[in-house]
Amino acid sequence: MVDGHEQFKIGEAHFGGILGAASSAFCASIKAMLMEIYMAVPGAVRSAMNPLLDRIEHGTEIAHPIPPYTLYNPFFQITSSSAELAELGSKPLLSLMDAGMDNNLPFAPLLRPERGVDVIVCLDASANIEIMPWFARAEAWASDHGVERWPWGVRPWAADPLRPSKAEAQLDQSTLSGTRSVRQSMDKRIRDDNIRCVVFDQPVALSPLPKRKLLPRPITVLYLPLLPNPNFRDPRFDPETADFCGTFNDRWSSEQVDLLADLASFNMSQEIERIREAVKVAYKRKRAHRLYQEGL
Repeated sequence: MVDGHEQFKIGEAHFGGILGAASSAFCASIKAMLMEIYMAVPGAVRSAMNPLLDRIEHGTEIAHPIPPYTLYNPFFQITSSSAELAELGSKPLLSLMDAGMDNNLPFAPLLRPERGVDVIVCLDASANIEIMPWFARAEAWASDHGVERWPWGVRPWAADPLRPSKAEAQLDQSTLSGTRSVRQSMDKRIRDDNIRCVVFDQPVALSPLPKRKLLPRPITVLYLPLLPNPNFRDPRFDPETADFCGTFNDRWSSEQVDLLADLASFNMSQEIERIREAVKVAYKRKRAHRLYQEGL
């Protein structure tokens, strides 16, 4: 690959290129890089940055200091009634980068109705785990695509200092009024009560609700953040602050791998009964929904 362009004249992307595109956030846009800085500075500095970011928003979205990985578009000139697919097929080349720059928790593929997903177990090992807007973005995606099964009030953390997009800001105002107390309650359970799995399974009420209309059956989201646990064999181990867990570390000892894996396993083992109960409730809800539709 030279200057971000594939040099192999082959019909399919080779495995090395796919791995490179799927694991590199360094070819992010300038806007994405600015958001990393925005996240780390105090609130007063963020307020001062807002007017600047508004003025340069368009240019920074399409400017990449490091060229993203480019490959031939297998959908080029495809004929489709879908506007999204038609737009995708209009370009002879595709530029790819790490999808985690958009959302580190890949909810979107699972929310498509064709998947028929009932339960999502979300194991979150993101950096700055309590301030990233992954759930707000997932909810915005669900709203934009008419997905009615995304559960109500999915916000495990009370704080979200990241600058939201306009769509996210509108979403908060229109559909999340009254969820502040829910967010604070969930945040407290995780931080103070050592809960390592929170369950979101409340349906979003349609307003107005037509007579005899069955509410959409919500997807159950089980959120398990990778956080330290005072009951773990090393209660001082925190993946957020441990140097070897950093993004730029590519050398791990077997002991470090075991420590991180054991913490994740311990957190899940601690919450296994809560997980089982949530899956059982989801199954019973699905069964009741089916029986109602069948008139039984």
